[in-house]
Amino acid sequence: MSTNFNPAILQEYANRLYAKAATLVLQYTCLGIVTGAGMGFGLYWFNDTLLWPSVGAGSLMFGILGYAKGRDSVFVIHLLAQQSLWQVQMELNTRKP
Repeated sequence: MSTNFNPAILQEYANRLYAKAATLVLQYTCLGIVTGAGMGFGLYWFNDTLLWPSVGAGSLMFGILGYAKGRDSVFVIHLLAQQSLWQVQMELNTRKP
């Protein structure tokens, strides 16, 4: 069984990574906001006068943390995509004519 180099596979892989990264920051931010709101609502059970301030503060803090985590994850995914594109270019540059 012989295998041949197919740059289209790595190009498709890179395209899918970029597509995944396009929505990842929003997903992490929304997850952080929902988690923070849930934790803020959980604090309401201990002090029933601080419902909206605790939900708002929790949403804001965890939303910011989710955004930061999403940005870090997107950077790693972009790095993986760039590595695969670099491998394609390296193969094309070093291929014998």
